Amino acid sequence: MPLYEITTLSVFRHRYIVEANTSEEACETIHSEHPEELIQIPLEEVITSKRKIYPEEFNDILEQAKQQSREKGGIDNAHLGRKIIFQTKQTKA
Repeated sequence: MPLYEITTLSVFRHRYIVEANTSEEACETIHSEHPEELIQIPLEEVITSKRKIYPEEFNDILEQAKQQSREKGGIDNAHLGRKIIFQTKQTKA
């Protein structure tokens, strides 16, 4: 069964409660200190790219995900290996 790498961009609405002297100080705090969110609501997810990948590329893609996550401070699930592959209803049948 073919594999496809799908890249998306997600947009969320976040709400914070910040004690500060000014609204500008409160806004800067959000960007510099990353406080806990009161609420996070997903608004939209857009597919930005898609491509067919071959089984021999899979391990390289996992390594790239690990590296990008470390460099950008992101989160990855590369440790799951092949368990990360989602099967559509049609492929499960």
